[in-house]
Formats: sequence, C-alpha cells, structure tokens
Amino acid sequence: MFYSVLKIILRILFKIFLRLEVKGAENIPATGPLVIASNHLSLLDPPVIGVASTRKVHFMAKQELFVPVFGVIFINFWAHFL
Repeated sequence: MFYSVLKIILRILFKIFLRLEVKGAENIPATGPLVIASNHLSLLDPPVIGVASTRKVHFMAKQELFVPVFGVIFINFWAHFL
C-alpha cells in the first residue's frame, strides 16, 4: 500500500519537476524474473526506475549504504514498506 501511494506521488513530482517521460515500458514483462540495470547517472536513479517500472521493484544496495544513522533508518523504516 505504502509503495503504491509513494509511487503515485513520486510519478507526479517527477513529471512536473524532472519532465519524466517513460519510453519502452511496454517491453517490461508482466511476470517472471527481471533485472533492471542502471548507469547511476544521479542519486535519483533508483526512485526514477521504481516510478518508471510497471512492476514493483525490489532494490539491492551495497553494504556501504548501511552506515550509522542512515543504515538504522533504512533497516527499521524503509525495509518494512518495500
């Protein structure tokens, strides 16, 4: 539920402020395994990919992101919703 609401809000914000235009979303299969790889041109890549995808995205993160403060927040808050 939280994921869907956040995705809608971010989609609206990205369309307004970043002029997000998704092309090729019809090529994402509806079911089955899938890997989406990004070049990481900015820190917004993960949320933009999540918004652009037609499916729920489960992200992987490198161990260095789990530092004190941010890591605790990520584990205790975001992990429950994703």
